[in-house]
Amino acid sequence: MLSNTATPKYYAAFRERVESGELPVCYKILQQATLHGKVAVAAPDEPQNRVVAAKAADELLNISGVDASVVVSPDGKGNINISARSIGDVNVQILMEKLGGGGNRSAAAAQLKDTALDDAVKTVYMAIDEYFG
Repeated sequence: MLSNTATPKYYAAFRERVESGELPVCYKILQQATLHGKVAVAAPDEPQNRVVAAKAADELLNISGVDASVVVSPDGKGNINISARSIGDVNVQILMEKLGGGGNRSAAAAQLKDTALDDAVKTVYMAIDEYFG
């Protein structure tokens, strides 16, 4: 709950996120996250909007001890979208390049065509393991 000291700017942004349904969706994604080393990995079963998945990846970075995050989500058409974020030394561009994607050091993504969610998650774990060697 916001206090009466919250500025209108922040309250408006918060209200917009609640009304759009983004916060409850992000919360559900965050609840499903597990740690793989210092990388938080979330893999919601339900199809997710890529923007919401990216914001969930951003939010996972707020967890103490998490240096990078990856959200692996189905698109509802048999494909998988992967959104990765990083703070610190983990270069998620390299992780996503291993999966055929790209981006930059702190924000990257990949798409896997005709892939089951479980297979995509295993592939992400393998890429993380290979990255940390």
